[in-house]
Amino acid sequence: MTNGHPAQTLFQRFDSPIRDPLWNHIYLDAAFLDITRTRPFINLTRIRQLGPSFWVYPGAVHTRASHSFGVFEIGKRILIHLLKDPYCPEISETGALSFLAACLLHDTGHFPFTHSLKELPLKDHETISGEMVREEPLASKLKAAGADPEFCAAIIDTRIPTENREIGFYRNILSGTLDPDKLDYLNRDAYFCGVPYGIQDIDRVIDRMTTDGQNGIGLYEDGILSVENILFSKYSMYKSVYWHKTVRNATALIKKGLITALNGGMLTPESLYRQTDASFFAAVTDSRFPLHRFFTDIFDGRFYRCVAEKRFSELPHPELTSLELRSRFERETAAALGFPETDTQLPLVLDIPEPIRFETEITLFDRNHRIRNGNPSIFDAGSSSRFSDCLRQVRLFVHPDYSDRLGSEEWQKILS
Repeated sequence: MTNGHPAQTLFQRFDSPIRDPLWNHIYLDAAFLDITRTRPFINLTRIRQLGPSFWVYPGAVHTRASHSFGVFEIGKRILIHLLKDPYCPEISETGALSFLAACLLHDTGHFPFTHSLKELPLKDHETISGEMVREEPLASKLKAAGADPEFCAAIIDTRIPTENREIGFYRNILSGTLDPDKLDYLNRDAYFCGVPYGIQDIDRVIDRMTTDGQNGIGLYEDGILSVENILFSKYSMYKSVYWHKTVRNATALIKKGLITALNGGMLTPESLYRQTDASFFAAVTDSRFPLHRFFTDIFDGRFYRCVAEKRFSELPHPELTSLELRSRFERETAAALGFPETDTQLPLVLDIPEPIRFETEITLFDRNHRIRNGNPSIFDAGSSSRFSDCLRQVRLFVHPDYSDRLGSEEWQKILS
């Protein structure tokens, strides 16, 4: 497929519509529809996109499957646009179809309950997704769709070594400042939460895209407002939805329970792979599982009380980002306060959100497609760091039976 190849030739086969609340009709063909009818994709219908966020936003019960359809649609729109760009590098039809398959299947290895399992000693979900697209039933379905399972896996899992420049081109599209993943989840999550913060003008964003050679997407300088809007939206969605105090409460408790279970040999990493919300819930609330009462309380909305919080940048012990040191801090603090800790009761949990980046690495071009010197965006390294600092709140959550043992000032001193 050469630069002058009309984009519609590749995509005219996509004529079977699926109705989506955001993007209206999403068109696939029979072979791609078959991919969505496999067990790995069907399981995405059983994983909530935002995990415990429904405790704050009851409408936030949309699934990884609906998000995956959205990423496929935006990825297709971006590819159609870039294929019309005279600066687009030469790409193959197999590569283009493998990219679309990667958009559709990038989350097949995702864990349940959103990012509650992040930081645990587990494989990254991209690695699991890469394994799954090379296995049956997906491998043969991808081949039938004209895609290459190995090519698709290498786009999804950037740890797979490759010297294929076309794979690098697609990797940079799927993961970057203006990637289809982010463009869908910001809009979709905002829509289902009923908040305005994540809404993006997708048509405008794509219209101002160009290609930066094999580096993926570039942007014409008059589209810089689109980048700023995306980064503002990302900040707002993290502040109001993703890292809402109640969401962090549930996330921290699930994570703590799993760390305890893994360290105690109650669970193995392998037992957490390829789970849905329902299968994960069934495993950890089974009456034979030592921590079943702990997890049942969480899933029934009986959370701990937040007794202290401060910005991570003000935390005197940043080494507590280590899960091992954090667990030791929790044990020692609980012991010093006389709180019991058993295999079935965890009285105190320290929540430290992982670092967050506001990606601004995108090449800007003037109208003559010359690289623009300097970045006119208000988002530089300093401002991005300040946004991250505002969001990253460290919180101490304590079981309700013990939260009244100290006053608010005394609890706050524990983080000092």
